[in-house]
Amino acid sequence: MKKMKFASMSILALLGSGVVAQATEYPAAGLAESPVRVTIHGDEEVPPVDPENPNPDPENPNPDPELLDILYASPLEFGSVTLDGEEQILDAADDRSVNGDSFSPMVSIRDRRSDDTRSGWALSVKFEEEFLDGAEIRMNPFVHENNALLGIVGGGEITVGVDAQLFASTTTEGYARHSVSMAMAQPDEAVQLVIPGETDVDTGEYTTTLVWELTDAPL
Repeated sequence: MKKMKFASMSILALLGSGVVAQATEYPAAGLAESPVRVTIHGDEEVPPVDPENPNPDPENPNPDPELLDILYASPLEFGSVTLDGEEQILDAADDRSVNGDSFSPMVSIRDRRSDDTRSGWALSVKFEEEFLDGAEIRMNPFVHENNALLGIVGGGEITVGVDAQLFASTTTEGYARHSVSMAMAQPDEAVQLVIPGETDVDTGEYTTTLVWELTDAPL
């Protein structure tokens, strides 16, 4: 069973630290590090989410793809907030294409294996380590109906933590070579960062990593 990891770097700027978003980096064919950011100090307008765009053209795709690979994972931008002792739930802003069009944060998979070697795949996500005293990211994977014939199913609503959660998968039955983009949230929903009310942190920047792992067989 072959596994490929795609790491999404979460950069959390808390209580007023000015941080410039970084582009996704791809150290190897199956590995990438993409930034996520939130600045905690005030109200923030979040752009509307449009999870139904199945084929956006991201600015920074994986430059070293293989036969089965993660082509792209969106960076996550959570805007700004002030910690006030209450639970804070922040929606991720839309990603942007090379043309400036917005789309819901997504993950893109490409499978170019031959029929006799294709054995389905499974994509999971987790935190590399605990971070921000119990903060978590909520996702609800969305597979567009245009991809129904590929047999790809989302893993249902998930809470990302240090244990791997199934994001999406498919089996060998009923699908061919394909590329597919899957939103991290359902239509009219958003990827959310949840910060518990009892979180006690100092002003500054906090980081963690989301690790996306693609396995060449269903879990």
